[in-house]
Amino acid sequence: MRLMCVGNKGENLDIETALEQEPYETRGLLVDAFFQCQQHLSDSFNFIPVERGIRDALLGFEADKDRHIRSYMLSRTMDSRVLSSPRTALLGESLKHGGPLALIWTYYATIDAHRNTCNREVLHLLVKFSLESKHQLFARIHKFPCNPSINNWLLRILGQLDLDTQNLASILRCLGSSSIPMALFRRVWEPSRSWGEDGVVETRTLTVTVSSEKVFASALYFLEYVGFVRVSGEQIDLDRRISEFLQGRFEQPTWVADAVRIMAHAFPIYRSL
Repeated sequence: MRLMCVGNKGENLDIETALEQEPYETRGLLVDAFFQCQQHLSDSFNFIPVERGIRDALLGFEADKDRHIRSYMLSRTMDSRVLSSPRTALLGESLKHGGPLALIWTYYATIDAHRNTCNREVLHLLVKFSLESKHQLFARIHKFPCNPSINNWLLRILGQLDLDTQNLASILRCLGSSSIPMALFRRVWEPSRSWGEDGVVETRTLTVTVSSEKVFASALYFLEYVGFVRVSGEQIDLDRRISEFLQGRFEQPTWVADAVRIMAHAFPIYRSL
């Protein structure tokens, strides 16, 4: 969903164009819309300082200096002072519902709240937000600009995982969709049948880097554990922002070929067989 403005001649303008053409009038319209939003969602005004803190945290994140988030993602370990504070529940929620980037901003936008007044305000407001408001903030993470160093940081996280998990992450990226049905992978371990050149039915099995259902289940568990994917029922959702960051790493010939073989195997040539 996107906000649009209607110009004086009835033309549709996106917000960026409207701000360029009529900045003061557009600002007034946005303020009017925000006050209307406040009537329906009472915590709307509190979103401004929180989102400002989020954006500052993501842009100011220095990957080379981070030790806390990486260890939390890989082993759920954290400084004892954090574990005894309200931040603990927020960190768990952010990783579960928003992935690694949401975890980054939740941690660094609320760090040192006892002496940093801006971060203290963000923490205070976040704790008071409704569950729906927090989840919406976590889901909006893909809209915020990030420090470029996050790319290498994510690569290092991926490098800490075992080879099977890295392979699965790469195949998921190469499948070309952020939502992938589990049934696609179940077909990998089932034989595919087709007509041979002599008219006899042939049964073929598929060999890919995700070699068995057990390997797949373990790899998927660890990808979900570090927040790279979310599994909901029969669907795997690959974090879109992470997928964009790691695009070059994922799209290597080996995994592209595996993705093609999986798709070809999952959809048989002769459905009657």
